[in-house]
Amino acid sequence: MRVVVLDRDGVINADREDYVKSTAEWQPLSGSLEALGRLTHAGYEVVVATNQSGIGRGLYTEAAVNGIHRHLRREAARHGGRIAGFYVCPHAPLAGCDCRKPAPGMLRRIAADFGVPTEELVFIGDTGKDLAAARAVGARGMLVLTGQGGDTLAAERAAGREPENYSDLARAVDGLVAGTPGKLEQGLRSLAYNASYMVNITLWGIAAFACAMTPGGRRGLEAVARGHARAFFRLLRWWAGTDMHIEGRENLPEGPFVFYWKHQSTWETMAPFLLVRSPAFVLKRELLWIPFVGWALARLGAVGINRGSGRKAMEQVLSRGRRLIERGSTMVIFPEGHRMPPGKTKRYGVSGALLARGLGLPIVPVAHNAGDFWPRRSFVKRRGTVRVVIGPPVPTVGRAPEEINVEAKRWIEAEMGRISLGYQHTGS
Repeated sequence: MRVVVLDRDGVINADREDYVKSTAEWQPLSGSLEALGRLTHAGYEVVVATNQSGIGRGLYTEAAVNGIHRHLRREAARHGGRIAGFYVCPHAPLAGCDCRKPAPGMLRRIAADFGVPTEELVFIGDTGKDLAAARAVGARGMLVLTGQGGDTLAAERAAGREPENYSDLARAVDGLVAGTPGKLEQGLRSLAYNASYMVNITLWGIAAFACAMTPGGRRGLEAVARGHARAFFRLLRWWAGTDMHIEGRENLPEGPFVFYWKHQSTWETMAPFLLVRSPAFVLKRELLWIPFVGWALARLGAVGINRGSGRKAMEQVLSRGRRLIERGSTMVIFPEGHRMPPGKTKRYGVSGALLARGLGLPIVPVAHNAGDFWPRRSFVKRRGTVRVVIGPPVPTVGRAPEEINVEAKRWIEAEMGRISLGYQHTGS
C-alpha cells in the first residue's frame, strides 16, 4: 500500500489568516482537486493530516471542520479522487499533545492505521512543521510553494537544508506518479491478467474436479480452492497492480458465524477463502453448472438458488445452510442478492438473518471497495489497494430479522462511505 499524506490549508485549499471556518470560506487551489484524482488513479491512498487549533481556541467547532471535510471529500470525488481518511489535531499550541505538527503523533497513527512503516509515508505540506513531522518519522517530505511554502523554503535554506519542493500540489503529484502505467499500458496489463486468470482457473478447476470426484477428497478440494484464491490475488497484484489491505481480523469469532459481504465484483468471491477455512456461498444456481469450477463449488457446499423462487429459495438457504454450518462451514451471503455498483444499495434479504438467528450465531459484516478497482462490466482493472473492513459481530438471538439486517446494513454502508470512491462521489 502506498500512502500519501497531505496537509490541508495552503496545500489543497487556500489558507486564511483568520482560519478556514466553514465550507463557504473553503476554496480549492488551482489544480489541487485534479491532483487528488491523479493520485487515486495511480493507486495511492490519500490521507489529510491537519492542525486545527481553532477548535482548541474556541474559534470554531469540530462539527464545522467535519462539514468542511465532507465537502472536500465530495469535491475530490467529483475529480476522481478518494480521500481515505482525515486526521485532525484539535488542540491549541500549548496543549502539549503529541498530534500537533511538528510532533509526529498523527503520522505514526496514520502509518499504524494503514499498516505501513512510517518511512514509507509521503508527506506533502507547506510549512516547516510539516517537514519537521516528516523528518521525525523518517517519511519523505515534499514542500509545495503555495500557502506558506515560499517562506518555508527560505527558512529551510537558511538552516542549510534543501527540501524537495514543487510549485504546487499538481506539480508534486506529477513527480510522484511519473512512471505509473497510463491507460493503454493498464489496459494491456489487464489483458495479460485476464489471460493468466483463464489459464489459472482452468488448471485449478481441473484439480478441484479431480478432488471433488475422489471419495474423501473434500480436504484436498478445500486446499485447492485456497490455492486458487491465493493465485488469483497474486496475479491481480502482479499484472494489474491491485493489492489488498484487510482490517478487523480480530472481529472474526472463534466459533461459527454467518458472513455478510457487500457484492460488487468477482473479487469478493475469492477473498473469503483467505479468511475462513471452509466458506460455503449462497449463489445463483447457474454458477454451479459451469464445468469443473461449478461442480467443485457444489462439492464445497455452495447453496445454488433460483432467485425467482422466493420462499422456496429462502427455505433452501435455511435447510442447506444449517447442515453446512453444522458440518463446519462458514456461510458467505451477499444480502443484497446480486452485484451493486459503488454508491448503491438495496434492501437486504432475510434468509441470512433467519439462518443465523435460528442457530444462535452472530453475523459478521464486511465492507470493501473492490468495485472501485474492478468495475462492473469493465475490462480494465485499476491500480491501488482494495480495503476490506471486517466489522464487529452483530448479535441475532431474540431479534427480528429486519432489526438484524438494519444493524448490519447500517454498519456496512457507513464503512462504504468511508472507503469507497463511488460512495464519496454520491455524497453518501
